Amino acid sequence: MTCIYDAWSEALRIGHDQIQLKKEPILQQTMFDEYVHVDGDNVKAEKVIRSVRRDISDEAYLDVYYATLSAEEDALQAIYNFLRVSINASYPATPSGSGSILLPASLPNTLFFR
Repeated sequence: MTCIYDAWSEALRIGHDQIQLKKEPILQQTMFDEYVHVDGDNVKAEKVIRSVRRDISDEAYLDVYYATLSAEEDALQAIYNFLRVSINASYPATPSGSGSILLPASLPNTLFFR
């Protein structure tokens, strides 16, 4: 969840379309992207969990949690995209769904910018 938190915070600065999330290890890096390793942080993870449960639903949190357990390479990006859509739907008057949103920190994560 920490990776999601950090990605969301950075996206508020540079835009959500500039953010990609990947699980580590990254086997094939691209030349023009900036890769940022994200270590787990329980405080940030709790903020993401609390935001998802409060702003979307407990069921959405469980879906996000189970998705973090996926072995799929693009699981973190799928979760991030789901949260973008869901938070924006919850707060249509809030630009970019500003707020604290983040994901499970127990997995090795990498955040990279385009």
